[in-house]
Amino acid sequence: MLDNPVPRTILIADDSFFIRLILQSLAEEAGWKVVALSETGVEAVNAFRQHRPDLVTLDLVMPELGGLEALA
Repeated sequence: MLDNPVPRTILIADDSFFIRLILQSLAEEAGWKVVALSETGVEAVNAFRQHRPDLVTLDLVMPELGGLEALA
């Protein structure tokens, strides 16, 4: 756990439920506040616009919009 009193925020985007769960667990153990979990690139873009997280993880291959396209 970090000494930072204000949790850093993260958005996790992956079409695999299990990968999202693993990344969420690792992020929370490291002191991150998970603000959104997205299954598609479109969901990730919308969640980013809503939450403006400090960090985003993007799977490269997702339905509707891939990670590289979502990044753009």
